[in-house]
Amino acid sequence: MCLYYRHSNEKFFIAMPKSNAQRMRNKRERDYALLLDSAGSERNISDTGLIEVISVCYRKSKDNGNTGVLKIALKELNQRIQLIDDKKESS
Repeated sequence: MCLYYRHSNEKFFIAMPKSNAQRMRNKRERDYALLLDSAGSERNISDTGLIEVISVCYRKSKDNGNTGVLKIALKELNQRIQLIDDKKESS
């Protein structure tokens, strides 16, 4: 699958990943980059991506003691769980 992007009379060829594994790899990379974004865009990350980032950050924090990103990811997970609980209580 390919996409062509046209901007001001120039064409850009964008090759889309062909396999599911490549698409998932791209999604994980995108999710991790979103989590690390300083603008606070970690809300855009998927739930699966968030759990994967937490596991990676946990392993890294055990090695080097840096827990900053892990704390951010766990805080985001806690907020999502709280939203789910609030929706269940209001139903």
